[in-house]
Amino acid sequence: MKFSGYIKSGTIAAALLALSACGGGNSSSEGQQEGQPEGQVEDTPPVIESVAVSPETDVTAGDQVVITVIATDDNGITTVELYNNEALVGSLNAGDNDSYSYTLTAEEGNYNFIVKAVDTEEQVTESSSVALAVDSDVEEGIQEEGIQEEGIQEEGIQEE
Repeated sequence: MKFSGYIKSGTIAAALLALSACGGGNSSSEGQQEGQPEGQVEDTPPVIESVAVSPETDVTAGDQVVITVIATDDNGITTVELYNNEALVGSLNAGDNDSYSYTLTAEEGNYNFIVKAVDTEEQVTESSSVALAVDSDVEEGIQEEGIQEEGIQEEGIQEE
């Protein structure tokens, strides 16, 4: 920050010196690290604030499950991907307020979801895993036995 001119008040001069010392007052250096060339802003990796699965419990095969992610980045996010046990499930759809979501039809088994957010500088952040257990649509151990009715055949008597 450069200043030239006459300062009448000592209070204003002290405030300008303090502002200059903390890096304030110069919009072109906002977000700039010390020792970094002027005009270049440091890019930080994406931040995954939350990963939510709904419903969390009592999920049965065939149910719709929604995975919602809140992810932010200082320069923007290009992709948010959903993985189950290291296999790519799909890319999440962008919503409002840094929210991304993906809906899937649950199949029986255990899921271990991980989300990866990629920013405009191709930096990647990976979330913690979120587990989900999905039961089969038929309760185990309970089977209905059908009762088979045997038909009664009537034998006709033929007259000659």
